[in-house]
Amino acid sequence: MAQKTVQKPIDGKYKIIRRLGVGGMGQVFLAKDLDLGREVALKFLNSEIAANRKARSRFESEAKNLAKLNNNRLAAIYGYSKDRNPPYMALEYIHGVEVEMVLKSGPMPPEVAISIMLEVLEGIAHAHSRGVVHRDLKPSNILLTQDGHAKVIDFGIALDVDSEDADRKTQDGSVIGTYAYMSPEQATGKTKEIKEASDVYSLGSVFFTLLVGKPPLERDAGGATLVAIATEDAPALPSSFDPALADSIGKALEREREKRFQNAGIFKAYLENLLPPNSIKPDSVARYISESLRHQEDPNKTTFDGNTFDSAIQLEVRTRSKTRMTPPWTIYAGAGTLAVALALGAGLWALHVQRMLAEPVPALDFKIQAPTPPKGWDVVLDQNPPTITTDERSGLERRRASIEDELKGDSKKLKSLQVLADDPALQAKLEKECRDLKAQLDSIARKLSAR
Repeated sequence: MAQKTVQKPIDGKYKIIRRLGVGGMGQVFLAKDLDLGREVALKFLNSEIAANRKARSRFESEAKNLAKLNNNRLAAIYGYSKDRNPPYMALEYIHGVEVEMVLKSGPMPPEVAISIMLEVLEGIAHAHSRGVVHRDLKPSNILLTQDGHAKVIDFGIALDVDSEDADRKTQDGSVIGTYAYMSPEQATGKTKEIKEASDVYSLGSVFFTLLVGKPPLERDAGGATLVAIATEDAPALPSSFDPALADSIGKALEREREKRFQNAGIFKAYLENLLPPNSIKPDSVARYISESLRHQEDPNKTTFDGNTFDSAIQLEVRTRSKTRMTPPWTIYAGAGTLAVALALGAGLWALHVQRMLAEPVPALDFKIQAPTPPKGWDVVLDQNPPTITTDERSGLERRRASIEDELKGDSKKLKSLQVLADDPALQAKLEKECRDLKAQLDSIARKLSAR
């Protein structure tokens, strides 16, 4: 008769219920605190990297930063197990849905967006007052509870501005954050310039996204987004919005850091001065969430089922189960594309961007439309344009697939080294290999474009 395996509680007090998310750096489980009778989220560092000193240090820094904070708009930490292998932290489990998921229904009404942002600003203002910069503010890191309140989560790459830890000493050139919501100083790898005002820019981008439906400077490719953030002014809100509201977001999105609100508290106070009293309306937010989730569940449904919120959360967990804890090296990729674009203008970023890795270059696919020749002119067409045979094309495509696989393997190794700042010699070797492979992909793309 088969024996049933019974899992022992973690440290004798946390009973695992289910896994919520997994990524390259760690995983999160929903658990029951047997001592206090409440649900918690247990965040573990992956065992594969738990022996790495810098990985453990970064994980511990996250726990210490969270321990400084005590605000209803931020996810709380209940405990940290430093000596256990792998280490873990016990966090507040928030029964909520990501703003990013709600946005699938489209832009939010201004009163809903404002209510959410005032609560987010409250939480980040508290963090700033304690010297903690989040560095990765985006819709997927803001949860909305069923009663319409906002909670900011994931301080995994947060920075203690007063600390001299390894994260603060990161050399210039490291691009860390999420492309579309980075500040210009983040996008250009100016690590030492990242302060509270960097979060303000990200908050402005989030606010813009809530109202318009997409980030202000997002492009189709990550590298192009970085270029836009570093070199372009963010667009203003459409003229249909209140000018005062547009002005507040515009001030948060100033490209020059010194021209922005210098912290979230100032941004919040400025916004509140423009608005009537009691602008935070969780009831309106709750109704909007319910309607949005109901519509996503079944567009033809005319009544709201009380289980819709729970169903939406479960759907969210399933669809992001492999990406909930995004490994930091994924946010370093794509900056190589940035170097190419900027080198055309001034070459100012060549040094730091050479350390970053561009995504594999897709095959070119474009057509050239020649203008109509002037009247009376004859057009002579080339009857023998360059061509490649079917066998040659097949061989090139196989070669391209092989190179792309090799590039992905080198990319993973390189990004892992970058996030942990290990082995500069090996990094340099991998960077050269990646550049050579990209050059080969460019050559193959040009050949495949022949007809």
